[in-house]
Amino acid sequence: MPQKVLVVEDEVLIRWDICDQLSAHHIDVLEASTVAEAMRLFEQNPDIGVLFTDVQLHGPETGLDLARFVHLQYPQVKILVTSGHVNERSLPREFGELLVKPYSSDEVARKISGWIGSA
Repeated sequence: MPQKVLVVEDEVLIRWDICDQLSAHHIDVLEASTVAEAMRLFEQNPDIGVLFTDVQLHGPETGLDLARFVHLQYPQVKILVTSGHVNERSLPREFGELLVKPYSSDEVARKISGWIGSA
């Protein structure tokens, strides 16, 4: 079964750019702008294999809260977290890998394509 990627980013233009780049790599993409919306999508889509989330999101919960939830509830999901304010040493391993901002959408697509290709 093909894996889906969930992109969680509250800046709509950034989210669209990432989703377009992933789609160009023939990856099935879902998108959310909040942690609550992302959690609903996980419940509705058991074939999500990768989470890409920004740390800073609008609302009471952060991308790290989402990464913790996914790690505990869906341990098979690979997690890629992005931030301009978190460094790799301060990111607990269970939160997945860190991609430091600024990054290119092509860089994200290459990383995720590699994960899905090796699944």
